[in-house]
Amino acid sequence: PLVLADAAEAALGTARRAAGGRAVPVCLDATRGLPFRAGSFAGLLAGELIEHVYDPLALLRECHRVLVPHGLLVLTTPNLAPVQDRLAFLAGRAPRQVDPLHPYLWLHIRPFTASLLRRTLRRAGFTPLAMRSNEVGWRLPGGRWVASRWLARAAPGLGGSLICAARRGGAPPPPRNAP
Repeated sequence: PLVLADAAEAALGTARRAAGGRAVPVCLDATRGLPFRAGSFAGLLAGELIEHVYDPLALLRECHRVLVPHGLLVLTTPNLAPVQDRLAFLAGRAPRQVDPLHPYLWLHIRPFTASLLRRTLRRAGFTPLAMRSNEVGWRLPGGRWVASRWLARAAPGLGGSLICAARRGGAPPPPRNAP
């Protein structure tokens, strides 16, 4: 069955209606163990979640646990180093992802680059398969926004959002406090 999980009850209701009532809604706290048996799912989608938890490795290990061997994880997260933030950094300005005064990005407590996301996935027992991005864009003088989807395909690490598919390995990774 299709399982929809979120921390917000209202979001679950909206998602369930969009799924035509054919989904099981589960309210959960992603900072704790996932309330599912090991090997419960063939695939998971974690959209715009990993950047909001203090321990992303623990979350990924839980995703690893609830996936069947060779199950698929697809996750999305804002990119810490899109091209416009790289240019801003060179000019002495901080990336938006770490700006505590940004209207909503201040909630992103664990920002990722493409390479850091791949490394974290590997540490949690996943094999990254593909990295994509939505678009590579920058603001021109005068405020006009220019974006390229082609450049995002060619160099996803420069795009605004990271979209990554990863396959679960066979054996679970060792616990964090293992020797």
